[in-house]
Amino acid sequence: MRILISTALVGTLLAACSISGGSSGEPVPTTVSRNTPAVGWGCVGDFCGISYELGGANLANLPKNGNLDYGQFGGAGSSSGEMLFASETLDSTVALIRDDMEGTGVIYSRLDRTVLPLGEVYYSGDYVGLVTNTGNGNVVFIINGAAALDVDFAGGDVYGGISGRTVLGPTGDAAIGVTSDDVVFWGPINSQGLFSGVTSGGDINALSVTDAQAGTFDGLIAGLTGDEVVGGLDFVHSRTGDDYLETGAFFLQD
Repeated sequence: MRILISTALVGTLLAACSISGGSSGEPVPTTVSRNTPAVGWGCVGDFCGISYELGGANLANLPKNGNLDYGQFGGAGSSSGEMLFASETLDSTVALIRDDMEGTGVIYSRLDRTVLPLGEVYYSGDYVGLVTNTGNGNVVFIINGAAALDVDFAGGDVYGGISGRTVLGPTGDAAIGVTSDDVVFWGPINSQGLFSGVTSGGDINALSVTDAQAGTFDGLIAGLTGDEVVGGLDFVHSRTGDDYLETGAFFLQD
C-alpha cells in the first residue's frame, strides 16, 4: 500500500541529530533529527511546508510534485529550493528535507508505544536520497532504491542495505543511465528499538564520482507490534576537486 504525505505535522525535534524519548522500559514515542533544524512538516491540499519553529510557524509553500514520488514516499518542491520526501503511517513518520539555506537532513518519529518482537525479523521497503555538491549545496542526483533490514532482537544487532539504486537527475523526472552500487549498513540495536552504525558502498559511476566513503545510519522500530522501521543515512562521494554528500531516508515494514 502506498502512503502519501498527510496533513499532520510531525512532533517536536530538539536539535540536529537529537533524540527525544524514554531510555528504559517499553519503547515510547521518540523523534530523531539528522542534520536539519526543521521541527516538522505538513501538507494541505496540493501544497506542503517545512516548519522551523515550534507550533508550526514558518511553513514554506511547496507544491506536490509527482516526479518526486517514490514507493511509500510522496514528494514536494523542486531542485531550485526546498524539497520534501515524506512518508507517514498511524505509527511512524519519516521525511527527507532539503533547504537551500539550511542544507539536507532527515527527521523521523515513532508516534506511539511499541512492543519489540522476539528473535529475528526481516523488514523491506523504500529508500530515497539526495546527492548534493558540498561546495554549493546544489542537488546533483536523486537516488531511489529498495531498502532491507534484518534485525536480531535477541542478539542486539541489525544488518541491511539499499539495493537496486536508480540514479535520477535533479528534477527526478527520468533515470539518466548512471549506475550506483549497493549500500550496506550494520550496527547495534538497544532495548528502546533505536539502532545506529556505519555504512559501506554506494559508489556512483558518473562524473568520476566512484569513491563512496564510509558513512553513518540510524533508525528506530515503530508500530504497535514492531512491524515498521524508519531512519536515515548519509555518506560522502569523493572525487578529485569535489565532494558530494548523499543524504537519504528509508521506510520499511515486516
